[in-house]
Amino acid sequence: MCGILSHATPADTLYRITTVRDTVQIFFPQGKTSFDPVFEDNALRIKEGDNRMRSKRLDPDTYISHLLVRSSSSPEGAFALNTRLARSRADNTASWLRANYKFDRSVLDVNSEALDWGAFRRLVVADPSVPDKNHVLDIIRMHDYDALAALKGTESEKYMLEALYPKLRTTYIIFEYTTELQEIIPDPEPVLIPEPDPVIISVPEPVPEPEPDPVPEPEPEVVQEPLPAYNLDSFLKTNLLSLPLLVASFGAEVQVDPHLSISGIAYYSAINWFSETTKFRVLGIQPEVRYWLRGDMTGFFIDAHATFGWYNIATNGEYRYQDYKHRTPTLGGGIGGGYKVPLSKKPDCRWGLEFTVGAGVLPLHYDIFYNVHNGRHTGVDRKTYFGVDNASVTLTWRMDRKTKTGRKR
Repeated sequence: MCGILSHATPADTLYRITTVRDTVQIFFPQGKTSFDPVFEDNALRIKEGDNRMRSKRLDPDTYISHLLVRSSSSPEGAFALNTRLARSRADNTASWLRANYKFDRSVLDVNSEALDWGAFRRLVVADPSVPDKNHVLDIIRMHDYDALAALKGTESEKYMLEALYPKLRTTYIIFEYTTELQEIIPDPEPVLIPEPDPVIISVPEPVPEPEPDPVPEPEPEVVQEPLPAYNLDSFLKTNLLSLPLLVASFGAEVQVDPHLSISGIAYYSAINWFSETTKFRVLGIQPEVRYWLRGDMTGFFIDAHATFGWYNIATNGEYRYQDYKHRTPTLGGGIGGGYKVPLSKKPDCRWGLEFTVGAGVLPLHYDIFYNVHNGRHTGVDRKTYFGVDNASVTLTWRMDRKTKTGRKR
């Protein structure tokens, strides 16, 4: 909500007051009164609301003029118990606000009710699958808590217990911000620009063309020596360290210059680690640009790499982590280096071994599920990983060489 109040001072100067309202909603597990950041994306809701509120609090002319905390419960328990639950949720939320925000304590209002009948009615009206819907709406219209409790064991109560009641165990935090009086400066009077004086253009006298210079004699042709030849190699590769993780890998590398190559390796795994609660399922690719110090694709090199991929990871703990809605793969990058040696001293040896390590940044946006069969979705989170993002012992095989001519750099 936004309201604007304008009035005139004795000097006919215009001022205005702006009021903005912002709402954050959080949810509670059944029977709980403490804030759970993982439950029903609560942490993400608080973070998004705090980002909006932070921009307002940075304005020195803006302050919190009213702060309302309103909590409610779901109706499956006794009325007195639900009244205490709703009040405890409101008080705990108010205590959290006092500890995390600076505001005048007199602007804080805290209220609660055993059941938010208005929100309950909106949920029932919007859901076409509620059994005996008209009877439930009649009970809500009369605010008859006893009649609602009498539905226990019916199809209506079973459906609402699963689909609607969790949405009633909630707390609304409503921030109202007011901006101090700000002077509205009227538009200035238009400034008249005089028309420019006419410009008189004079045409210069024609200048005679100069006589052409004499044609110089051709210089003697210089015969250049032929440029030396060098080889450009291409390789196929696989990361041996990914095999214990039950992850298949396949890559290729192409040399484009004596000191420069382009490399890429793909990773894929679709199976568990011998149990449903332990898995490292990935589908990704890691392209690199490498600079070789020796210029012959052996010895030391440094690289710049990118990382792109989908993931589904569980380590036999309470939760399983998966990229958000299968639509937010991680996309990051970093730098690294390594060393490559041939597996034989013979000049025609095609096999080699690489040792590589790299570090980088990976932004992560992922869903959180309980780590059981068909575990329920329990939240969403974002994190940024800084650290080792590439470690490999890679077996390489050289394909046919391509000979080029030019000067090695």
